[in-house]
Amino acid sequence: MILFTINRASMDAISNHIEDVKQSVLVGIRLGMHDGIRALARAEAEAAAGHSRTGLLERILSRAGRVIETQDLITAVYRPRSPGKQPHYWLEYGVKNPAVSGELMQMNIGGQVIYRMSRKAFETPGQPFFFATGENFRARFFEIVSERIGQAMSA
Repeated sequence: MILFTINRASMDAISNHIEDVKQSVLVGIRLGMHDGIRALARAEAEAAAGHSRTGLLERILSRAGRVIETQDLITAVYRPRSPGKQPHYWLEYGVKNPAVSGELMQMNIGGQVIYRMSRKAFETPGQPFFFATGENFRARFFEIVSERIGQAMSA
């Protein structure tokens, strides 16, 4: 007869090791999500570089990522925000503004406030880059998360 036994101390040690591995994986996921969302922000800013003359668009896109952690979820959110105008959406979808007449409009041009009563209609076609860059980055995002999990496991 062959008998294998595991004592209580060994079972506790195995349980502790499993908990340590779980915590290491969570640390890797957290760090990977932060690194991945920062890398996506850089990729979006680089993709926008050819579309912007002032640098505002790159600044908006490069600051957009954050990671939100709750009891059950770790979520990476990339949501560009700008006070007022949202130039990344204008570029993505284009702009179509109708003509306006008989309405007092205030405009700020070169630091001066100017008032006009009308404007001509104008349209700018979309130059999609925003969502395409995000979709193309998806695989790289999860590679970054996997790399960080691997680093956390080996630490």
